[in-house]
Order: sequence, then structure tokens, then C-alpha cells
Amino acid sequence: MGRETKEIEENRKTRHKMVVVGPHVSIITLNVNGLNSPIKRHRVAGWIKERDPTICCLQETHLSSKDKHRLRVKEWKTKLQANGKQKM
Repeated sequence: MGRETKEIEENRKTRHKMVVVGPHVSIITLNVNGLNSPIKRHRVAGWIKERDPTICCLQETHLSSKDKHRLRVKEWKTKLQANGKQKM
């Protein structure tokens, strides 16, 4: 097998391992103005689950790093969190 043929075969193998998300991406961004209330967290999570977005961004959660477990939802594959400085 020549070098070019080998590269083509490798590309073919790699191509079959790729995961296709689909032709559409849905993004939700919400300013929730605090998620310290369990009722509000439950309602927001339910609302997001109903819409099933590809990406969801929540601003102004008012949760600290130690509270990040409060936003645990089974269906969410990845969760990233960033906290800014608190108001003075």
C-alpha cells in the first residue's frame, strides 16, 4: 500500500468515528437573576429541559463555586461555571 493510499484509508477510518450533531444548533441564554430558591431552580431546569437546547447559558445565577452542585441535571452533558467579583 502506497503512502497516499494509506493516508486516504486513515482518513476514511477517522471520518466514520466522527459524531454528527445535526444541521441545527439551538442556543438559549437566560438572565435568571438568582437561582438560590429551590423552586426557581426546578422551574428553570424544567423549562430548559422542555426546549432541549444544544447550548444553554445562564447569567446572574448568584451561585458560588461551592453551590454549583445545585444546578445538577442528568441530561446536561457538560456544565461550565464562572464567577465574577461580588458587588461592593
